[in-house]
Amino acid sequence: MVGVNTATPPDGGWGWIIVFGSFIIYFLIDGWAFSFGVLFPSLLEFFDEGKGKTSLIAALLYGIPMVISPVVCALMCCYGCRPVAIIGGLLTATSMIATTFAWSVNQICLTIGMMGSLGLSMTYLPALFIVTYYFEKRRGLAIGLTVTGSGLGQICFPPIMDYLLAKYALKGFLVIMGGLCLHIVFAACLFRPLPVQETRHGLSDKNSEDSGDINLADVQAESRPTYDARTAQSCTNLHYQVRPDKYRHSSGQTQTVAVGHSSEDLNPDIRFCGDLQKAKSSPELGCILLDDNPQIVEVEIKRRGTCRNYFLKHWQRFMLELNVIMSSMLDKSLARNGAYLLFCGSNFVLYLWIGVPHIFLIDRAVHLQIAGDLYFISSVIGIGRTVGQIILGYLGDLPQVSCSVLYAVSVVVLGIDTMLVPLCNSYASLCVYAAVYGFFVSVTYAIQMVCIVDIVGLEKTSSAFGLMQLFQGIATMLGTPLAGWLYDVSGGYDPTFYMSGAWMTFSGITMLPVVCLIRSRKVCS
Repeated sequence: MVGVNTATPPDGGWGWIIVFGSFIIYFLIDGWAFSFGVLFPSLLEFFDEGKGKTSLIAALLYGIPMVISPVVCALMCCYGCRPVAIIGGLLTATSMIATTFAWSVNQICLTIGMMGSLGLSMTYLPALFIVTYYFEKRRGLAIGLTVTGSGLGQICFPPIMDYLLAKYALKGFLVIMGGLCLHIVFAACLFRPLPVQETRHGLSDKNSEDSGDINLADVQAESRPTYDARTAQSCTNLHYQVRPDKYRHSSGQTQTVAVGHSSEDLNPDIRFCGDLQKAKSSPELGCILLDDNPQIVEVEIKRRGTCRNYFLKHWQRFMLELNVIMSSMLDKSLARNGAYLLFCGSNFVLYLWIGVPHIFLIDRAVHLQIAGDLYFISSVIGIGRTVGQIILGYLGDLPQVSCSVLYAVSVVVLGIDTMLVPLCNSYASLCVYAAVYGFFVSVTYAIQMVCIVDIVGLEKTSSAFGLMQLFQGIATMLGTPLAGWLYDVSGGYDPTFYMSGAWMTFSGITMLPVVCLIRSRKVCS
C-alpha cells in the first residue's frame, strides 16, 4: 500500500523562511503583550475603573495562553501549524479592532482578555513547533533566533505604543494595532508543511488468492489524495480491517476500499474507542460489522457530507488528540515526585506576582509624577531580559554550575530587587531596577526547562512542563488582579511591591529542598 511519512528535517532551505516568520510572530506578540504597562495608564484614564479590575485584562492576556496550551496542541495535531496560526492571527487582529467598540472593562476582558489571548496562544505555539519540525542539527540556533524576536519586540514596542497613544488616543491605537496583528497572518502563511514521503508495501499473490484480498495492482496510486504530513498522521477517517466478502455495513455508506496494514496496526481511532468490539457496532461512527478473523484489506468508511456528520467527525478527531495530550500531562508518576511538586509550588507562588512590574511599574511612575520617557522603563526590562537569556543560558551550560541553584538564586535576587521598588523615586533608579528585574526574570525562560529535565528526566519533560504551565497560568490570572486590588485598598503601590517581592523571595527559598533532592538523586544514581 501507499504509506505516508514525514520527510527528514532539512536543517535549512525553507526552514530559514520558517524562522523568519516565527521571529515576526514573536516580535509582534511578545512585543505588545510585555509592553502592556505602557497601555495600562490609558485604560485607567479612559474607563475610570479601579486598578484591580483593570488589571484583570492583563491577567487574562498572560494567563489564558498557558492554561489552554493543551487545547492548541490538539488543534495542531489535527490540522497542522499553518491553519491554526492563521486563525490565531485573525483572532488577535479581530480582538484589537473589536475593542474599539468596547465601553467597559468587562467588554475588554472578553475581547482582548479572552479572544486576544486565545489568538496569541494559537500563534505562539505553532511558531515554535514548526521550527522544531524543520531543524534537527541546528535546532538550538533556529529556536534561539526565533525567540530573539520576543526580547527585541519588548525593546521596540514601548516607544511605538507611547507615540501611537499620544497621537491617536486609545481607539486609534487599537485600530493600528489590529492592522499590525494582521502581519501575523502573513507570517503564518510561510509555515509550509514538510513534504510527504510515500512508501509502498507489496502483497504476495498467494495471500491475495487465499483470503480474497484486493491486489495492489488494482489500486491506482494516483487516485489517492495527498495529505499534510501532520494531518495524515492524525485521525482523518475511520479505517477497519475486514475480509472483503464477509461484512455488513450499518448504514450502507461504504465509499472506498484500499489495501491496509496488518491487524497490529489498527488505526488509533479504534484503539481509543476502548476496544474492537465497540468499533464493530457503533452506529454513530457508521462502523461496519467485522468478521472475527480480519485480514489485511482495509475498508475506509466516510460519512455522507452532511454538516452534522462533518462537524461530528472533526469534533471526535479533536477530542481524541486532546485526550492523548491530557493523558500524557496527567502522569501519575509526577504526583509521586516530591521534587517536582515542590518546583510546581514554587512556580505557582512566583507567577502570582511575577507580572507586577510589567503592568504596574510605569503606572507607579505616573502616580508619583516622575519626569522622563516612562515608556523606556519597559524597554529597559526587554534589554535586560535579552541579555539575561544569553548570559544565564551560558552559565547554565557550564558543567560546574547547578541549574537549580542558579534558578533559585536568581528568583531570590528578583524578589529582593522588587522589595526595593518603594525606594526608587527617580527615573534613573527605576531604570536600574528595570534592568536588574529584566536580567534575572530571564531565568524563567533560559533555565526553567533545564531544571525540569533534572527533576523528572528527559522522557517526561514535555508532560511535566505542560502541567506546570497550567499552574503558572492559573497563578497569573489570580495574582495580577490581587496586586491591583492591594493598590485600591491601600491607596499606594508600596504594599503591592513589598508583597510581590516578599513572595518571590519565598518562592526562591522553597527551591532549596528541590536542590537537595536533585543532588541526592544524582548521588544515588
